[in-house]
Amino acid sequence: HTPEAMFIYAVENLKFLEVNEQALKLYGYKRSDFLNMDLTDLYAPEDIQTLIESGESRLGTGNYSGPWKHKTSDGNTVLVELSRTNIEFMGKAGHLNIVRNITDKLDEKRKLQILESVYENAADPIIRTDKEGFITEINEVVTKKLGYSKKDLETAPFITLLSDDFRAVINRNVFQSGLIKPTSQEIEIKKSSGSFQKATLISTPVKSYGGEVDSFNLIIKLIEETVVSKDLAHTQDHIAGKVDPPFLSNI
Repeated sequence: HTPEAMFIYAVENLKFLEVNEQALKLYGYKRSDFLNMDLTDLYAPEDIQTLIESGESRLGTGNYSGPWKHKTSDGNTVLVELSRTNIEFMGKAGHLNIVRNITDKLDEKRKLQILESVYENAADPIIRTDKEGFITEINEVVTKKLGYSKKDLETAPFITLLSDDFRAVINRNVFQSGLIKPTSQEIEIKKSSGSFQKATLISTPVKSYGGEVDSFNLIIKLIEETVVSKDLAHTQDHIAGKVDPPFLSNI
């Protein structure tokens, strides 16, 4: 009745001697079919030799080892950790194995690595805050484009980076709004030099396991302004049909 998947196999020939319902659900076999198999049937052919050569050393008694790749009845692969205990069962020396399915856990870890790579190599400044709006983390683009170091911003309120016109708006519409979906707003962000630049702020709430917002992910898409000098504007006027020799001479 344990919620963990478990099976017992004989040491002498690796034949299964007993299996519980959780293991049958994990691997997808009927009880009679599983008990007609042996341990090698759970492994891909290329992994069996590894199992034989290193299985004894890697499967420490009482400790979880892995991950191991196991096959299910439909040919799919699950990643598992195993804990083995030496027992005597039905008059035979056997190994009792507790099986943890860690496929989803490793998939989440892989996705997290991808997200971390995207975070650090994004083209836009990204700032993470707690639920109150205090900065907890920044990516390198914040330093490159806004001029702040991580030390400069650590624990600082995000709204201190905004012009006066936008502080109350962002505080009200993001940090105190009960926001549950990403939202986009125009802002003016302050650089370390003290100058302001227009930007689009994309605010995404990050939820805890309980479904409550515990932090915010803020993407700052800077709006590059095109500055036209007086001389260039004068030149454009003449190109439009007002070109005269003295002007060209001055150019």
